[in-house]
Formats: sequence, C-alpha cells, structure tokens
Amino acid sequence: MRKAVFVPIIIALGALLVLVGCAGAGGRTTVPLGQPVTLAPGQSAEITGEDLRITFVGDVMDSRCPTGAT
Repeated sequence: MRKAVFVPIIIALGALLVLVGCAGAGGRTTVPLGQPVTLAPGQSAEITGEDLRITFVGDVMDSRCPTGAT
C-alpha cells in the first residue's frame, strides 16, 4: 500500500522538476542601445534605458546548403 502512494508522488515531483527546468530555459539579457546582441531561440534582451524588449522566437527558414553540397 505504501508503494502505491509514493509512486504518484514521485511522478508528480519529477514532472514539476521538468516544468521548472523548462521555465528557466529562456534567458534574459540587458544591452545598451546600439550594441549587438546574440540570442538563442527563446532568449530575450532588454534595451537599457528604453521600454523595449526583443525575443528570438525562431528561424522562419534556413537557406544554407548542407555540408558537401555543390
């Protein structure tokens, strides 16, 4: 009986850890206006002194050729 109670609790705690880990995946950076910034998908950057935040959602298309293509 004890084992039957602990299994759902352990599963729920594992799911909670996964959700918390995913929530922190998108980092936020602060940069001065006019400075370049590099963002990975899901990351955001706030412009210092401005009411502006940009977020890199993803690529629409990748037109690069694969390695070895002619």
